Amino acid sequence: MTTPSPAKTFTTAAAPDTAAPTVSGDPVFAATDLSLGTGTLTVTFSEAMTAAGTITLDNSGTATLSTWSSTNVAVYNLTGLTYGTTYEVTFASFTDAAGNALTAPSPAMTFTTATEPDTTAPTVLTVTPSGTDVSQATTALTVTFSEAMNTLNGTITLDNGVTAASPSWTNGNTAATYTLSTLGYGTTYTITFASFTDAAGNALTAPSPAKTFTTAAEPAPDPDPDPDPDPNPDPDPDPDPDPEPNPDPDPDPNPDPDPDPDPNPNPDPNPSPNPSPSPTPATPSYTPPLLPIITTNVPMPESEDFTYTFTSKSDVTSTITVTESLITITAGLNESGSVNSETAVKAMKESVRIAKANGENSVYFEIPEGAVGLSSSTVKKLVDASGGLDIIINLADVNNGDNIGNIRLNKTPIWGKSSQAYILKQNVFIQYKIT
Repeated sequence: MTTPSPAKTFTTAAAPDTAAPTVSGDPVFAATDLSLGTGTLTVTFSEAMTAAGTITLDNSGTATLSTWSSTNVAVYNLTGLTYGTTYEVTFASFTDAAGNALTAPSPAMTFTTATEPDTTAPTVLTVTPSGTDVSQATTALTVTFSEAMNTLNGTITLDNGVTAASPSWTNGNTAATYTLSTLGYGTTYTITFASFTDAAGNALTAPSPAKTFTTAAEPAPDPDPDPDPDPNPDPDPDPDPDPEPNPDPDPDPNPDPDPDPDPNPNPDPNPSPNPSPSPTPATPSYTPPLLPIITTNVPMPESEDFTYTFTSKSDVTSTITVTESLITITAGLNESGSVNSETAVKAMKESVRIAKANGENSVYFEIPEGAVGLSSSTVKKLVDASGGLDIIINLADVNNGDNIGNIRLNKTPIWGKSSQAYILKQNVFIQYKIT
């Protein structure tokens, strides 16, 4: 037999495909427009697939096959998506060309959508200081915003010549504190915000109405505490008020032990058995007084008035008049119209001696018409010399509106800060005209 040439052959069938297909890598998610809930998901398989399978999403998402690419890459259109949500992908009924079913990924495949972008404009919540009556000494201004801000952007300006230095940020970049230049008294400042953005780039919504604050008015200066100060104050707080310039070269070796001699050394040798009462002193021309005149009915020596005179080196005279009901000092005035403190203090000391010797508890201090000043320092000297007696200072005859030291006659008496606490603790009373 002749051998066939070429030789006869046969080929057996290829081994059947029994390997199950798989998903290669994670599905690739791409957001189309999450504000509308749309996106795409691309799935790559390990081999050619039929188009019979489906995928589903949880959390109300849906997937619809769009195209196959190279028989093993499928693209799905997604709907119903929301921001910041994780979706699990479930595969069903997928087979390869040989009919092998897809092995489901384990663990399950997922993808997560992006967080919702910040599109809300920030606002100003508070500004400190605010309102009216803000201290002129304020040096800091703090602004609190509704959310974290971009600290590299934004400036504030104030009107009326005030500047604000670069801020320091606190509280998670929601509060900025600025150092201010010097503020003025009684001024309203308007704050202007420019170029501020939050961390997402949203521009600040400017406050409406604009933020403002107003500083307090400048305080009034204290009144002059001493309109007529003593140019040569006495260092001794209580010296001899009137030392005798020419002492007696031959003093009496047996002085009178009586410390309170009769103020009238030459009384009437034949006094009337029924002396007439002394005339009642005239009532000052003011109504009503701030306090009534303090009087007593302790009889004085004799029935007539006694007058004592004290003269200063500049020939200013103050007098003491003693009656049955009053011890009155009439102050002498300097050329400037202020009360002469030298003679007033001498008269006060002598009045205290007379009052204590006769049981009186007050001294009436009369300031004559034409006076323009009773300084706080003079009042202090009078109080120091009063020995605890009440001093009633009468300003009724002084022209209304004049400034007597720190007392304004057309208002409630006002004492300066330097002497107020001192004076009000003493027994000093003021009488003045009511207007």
